Amino acid sequence: MLPVRFTLEPPPAARLHSWRSTLLARPQFIGRIGLALCAAVLLSALPWRTQAAGLTVTRATLSNGLRVIVVRNPLAPVVTTVLNYEAGSDDQFVAGLAHATEHMMFRGSKTVSSSQLMDTIDVTGGDFDADTQNEITQYYFTVPSQYLDIALRLERSRASGLLMSQSLWNKERGAITQEVTQDNSNAVYRLFVKMQDRLLAGTPYDKNGLGTVHDFAVNVNSPQLLKFYGTWYHPNNAIYVIVGDVDPKATIGAVKKYFGKIPSATSTARRRSRRSGRFSGTFRPASSRRATPCISSRSKPRSITTTAIFPSPSCCSDTACRGTTVRTTPQRAFSTTC
Repeated sequence: MLPVRFTLEPPPAARLHSWRSTLLARPQFIGRIGLALCAAVLLSALPWRTQAAGLTVTRATLSNGLRVIVVRNPLAPVVTTVLNYEAGSDDQFVAGLAHATEHMMFRGSKTVSSSQLMDTIDVTGGDFDADTQNEITQYYFTVPSQYLDIALRLERSRASGLLMSQSLWNKERGAITQEVTQDNSNAVYRLFVKMQDRLLAGTPYDKNGLGTVHDFAVNVNSPQLLKFYGTWYHPNNAIYVIVGDVDPKATIGAVKKYFGKIPSATSTARRRSRRSGRFSGTFRPASSRRATPCISSRSKPRSITTTAIFPSPSCCSDTACRGTTVRTTPQRAFSTTC
């Protein structure tokens, strides 16, 4: 699930003009606001400096391989738990499979249903969410410190025995498809996908983390979800970070109580990149007529070896670049021939 972004629309021109005129007509009001803001910034900085010096970090590793990091920060009576599974879009074998698994983590388990999970956090006044990245998937709860035990138990409920039936996936597929459709309506995101395919092709990073409408409709199903979950969602492939106004020793004891009996699993070998080394080429300083350098395989009087991410085809106007072929992956190449 990607975080919701809110955009604040600027006020209409007429209202903006009226608002500015009112403030400009009252310079003493502006002065008071400025003093108040400066005082707020200075006062808010003092507690942070004091607390930063007194933070306590405690680490532990359970017998099943789960790594636990507890950071005690008494700044506010709240706590955030973040369970990080070291698996993401780089490890999926179907586009969007890691993202789909993240969604299904909120569909309930053998011990806690989806509605029970949502209602319990609502009662505590807390918050929860998750995100999928290339190499990691994160699940977090933020609750008042007194409800830490509830957050731990809810996270434990889906650490094993997750429900991923086809009927549940059919329900969740509508929500994730809507998310994909919304992002694909953004021109910047579509540009990013094309750049990802061109620049990172041949590496694990060329995986589409968001997923596609087609894959969610055709290729992602209950067996695929269960396979991904069973392969990567294990305690010895996870890091549990807990930050807030908590007692480190008691917190680690609670984590051991709830998560200590989950069996570890055999580590799965990750996919290696098919590209060895970095992009390389010969960089030729631009002539006085052009500010854009070109990549050329020919020997030049003043040439140095450097790293080239993506040459600009616009250097075709330089006769020295004509006929040059620059390889971006072992499988594909493009020519700057004009």
